[in-house]
Amino acid sequence: MKTTEFHGAETGGKVPKSPKVLLVIDEPESLGHHSELLRSMGYEVLACTSYGVGMEMLQDEEFDFVTVGQGGLNFEGKGVVMRALEIDRNTPVLVLARTSDMGNYLEAMQLGAVDYLEMPVSQEEFARVLRTHLLYSLGGGYDA
Repeated sequence: MKTTEFHGAETGGKVPKSPKVLLVIDEPESLGHHSELLRSMGYEVLACTSYGVGMEMLQDEEFDFVTVGQGGLNFEGKGVVMRALEIDRNTPVLVLARTSDMGNYLEAMQLGAVDYLEMPVSQEEFARVLRTHLLYSLGGGYDA
């Protein structure tokens, strides 16, 4: 897990920080549901319903994990996936879909997404994907 430096004897030096997750889903209800799931698991969440805003946030912030809604059958979330991986190829990106589509699944995986799940995602499934891929991307391997 990444650490943040704090100065002063009372902190002991390094304190683990919560991983920061970007969540971009174009449906406000799904965005709220998945934001709450992530926050309840202790993640820092920055969320938006606009793919354009999500791409801007990627420019302005550093994220440990990116979760993006597929959008419709045209895979409107593809730009966010591409931009996240262009900025940092090691950042895990999860694609969430309203309904699974084999063509979009294959495209997401070919772009470099770590997983593709159908919404709504259970807390257990979300936790499994995040834990597995965050441990790996932060240098801990796949021993989750």
